[in-house]
Amino acid sequence: MGMLAKAGADLNARNKRRQTALHIAVNKGHFNVVKTLLELNCHPSLQDSEGDTPLHDAISKEHDNMLALLLDNGADITLTNNNGFNALHHAALKGNPSAMKVLLTKTNRLWIVEERKDDGYTALHLAALNNHVEIAELLVRMGKANMDCQNVNLQTALHLAVERQHVQIVKLLVREGANLNIPDKDGDTPLHEALRHHTLSQLRQLQDVEGFGKILMGLRNNTDKKASASIACFLAANGADLTIKNRKLQTPLDLCPDPNLCKTLIKCYNERKTDDMDMTSASGVSVGGAGLQPNVMRAGLRTNAGEPTASTSSSASCNPGTSGLSAGGLNHSQIDANLLMGLSKMSIQPNATGEANTNVSVNHNASGS
Repeated sequence: MGMLAKAGADLNARNKRRQTALHIAVNKGHFNVVKTLLELNCHPSLQDSEGDTPLHDAISKEHDNMLALLLDNGADITLTNNNGFNALHHAALKGNPSAMKVLLTKTNRLWIVEERKDDGYTALHLAALNNHVEIAELLVRMGKANMDCQNVNLQTALHLAVERQHVQIVKLLVREGANLNIPDKDGDTPLHEALRHHTLSQLRQLQDVEGFGKILMGLRNNTDKKASASIACFLAANGADLTIKNRKLQTPLDLCPDPNLCKTLIKCYNERKTDDMDMTSASGVSVGGAGLQPNVMRAGLRTNAGEPTASTSSSASCNPGTSGLSAGGLNHSQIDANLLMGLSKMSIQPNATGEANTNVSVNHNASGS
């Protein structure tokens, strides 16, 4: 190649797919050829017909040594392919944690962690959507990703993880302090989302469950694809607001047709137990950026006299998608004192067709939304 270069060969010449020799060498895994081409000053970031750079190819082929070499020679991490994925997005999509670690280590542009595609998805959104737990951990812990960024539908990574029932991602985001109460474009919080996905078959299974400890145990079963009830109780146990109304004026409890589960959700919230998480009694939980001390975590929602006590005040993380939040909409202390009494009178009644009637609403204090 050195002789070809001396003879005037164009090292950046392209084939019909607009791939350069560097693209080909990366795809074939020829490390020494890649090294020689870069030493001969070939362009490290030209894009092929699909918009992919050699960085994209190195990530796809899991050639981490070439990825590091490309970055050391000035490859541009910000270039996006025809699908709108930059190198970080691409690593999150492919679920390549070693590549993600190289990218986060080598780049001096850590703002790239928050870079959004046209649909508003960050790398963390992609990791949550595709259940790439190691990627999410790297982005949150190493890349300091903003867990409360919202896509064009105003969904956070937590919304997506709950919707897909990706339990480990949910646990990671909650443990790391994601805001549990950010509404999406429909006004739904992650807790709304969890209860919407709750099926009648799960409701029947919950009829005989006493306490929420057994439900939280469902989070330990990573193969459980119907973990909506467990996720809902887990969110409530970590401070998810039970009173926020969506655009249809529904609270999370309005979406729960099972009185036993409603009672369990309230108990989860009031007792704030997090047995299923790897947290010690000295740990604090951050809800909406407000840290809860251990004694606050265990504090009941009501005093002995039955009066509400303000346990936290939440403030949404500032980003373009969360400007509509108000402190009044995230008040954890506003649950109707008559709610438990009302729940005790609720039951699932069959409708005219013999099916269970899931249209059960719960009275609540409007001031709590």
